[in-house]
Amino acid sequence: MKSNTDGRDTLNLETYETMFPRTNNQLKNPNIRIEASRKSGDVIMNVLTLVEMLMDPNKWMELFPTIVTIAKTIEVISSRTKDGLSGSLQLVRLIFFFFRGHRLPSGCFIQNMPNGTSKVIKF
Repeated sequence: MKSNTDGRDTLNLETYETMFPRTNNQLKNPNIRIEASRKSGDVIMNVLTLVEMLMDPNKWMELFPTIVTIAKTIEVISSRTKDGLSGSLQLVRLIFFFFRGHRLPSGCFIQNMPNGTSKVIKF
């Protein structure tokens, strides 16, 4: 949803908690600050190569060695189709080490562009 103050996208916490319920109610603590972001950009790589890299947890540690120390597939929710990776969805657990922080679930949309690049929207 759009912020009333600066027009940027913000996280609707009520909707988020409905979609991703937690038993410990840690998001209700008045002393925590919640931040969310959404970024988009172009990657100079075709969509199939990019998606294959992102679907392989072992590659995550190679691609992001300074922030990902452990990555593994927890569950394949929707497997690849016979003609590619369209519709593939998997749950991957990544271990990050941030001081006094907690990451909420995130994801991305990847769109194949006509010039051989990929448009990525990360949320």
